[in-house]
Amino acid sequence: MPLSKARSEAEVLAAVRAYTQRGVHSTSEARKFLTDRGTDEARLAGLICVLEKDGLLDDRVCARLCAEHWARAGYGTPVIQARLSEKGLDDSTIADALLRLNETESDEDRARGWLAGRGRRNASVRTLARQLLGRGFERALIARLLKLPEEETDLSE
Repeated sequence: MPLSKARSEAEVLAAVRAYTQRGVHSTSEARKFLTDRGTDEARLAGLICVLEKDGLLDDRVCARLCAEHWARAGYGTPVIQARLSEKGLDDSTIADALLRLNETESDEDRARGWLAGRGRRNASVRTLARQLLGRGFERALIARLLKLPEEETDLSE
């Protein structure tokens, strides 16, 4: 049901609070949620302010938590950066989250962890290289970890 002018402020706020409590969302995502449901611009700013005041929206926390989640899942910095950007976070917020993330663990650490967790599962070196590439790791790092000449990580077909 659209969150139109006909709905009370309390109903709209309850709907967007439920949305923000179902996961980590950026301010941009909350705005899109509201506008997709017919919330007009006049109400939008006030609702966002209430959510920020209540601690349900904080782009810096969102960026940090999401970056940490994707790092634990074994993604490299370029993929994490792109995903944060897709959430509508600004460049400064993304840069801060990545700086903080990379202070505790490098892309090499994440790639090694991902490889160890996969247990190599009988995958070929080429398959592992392709998977690491898809997770955003640099070719030189992949070559070093898999003990390949870097030119062998050119996996385009």
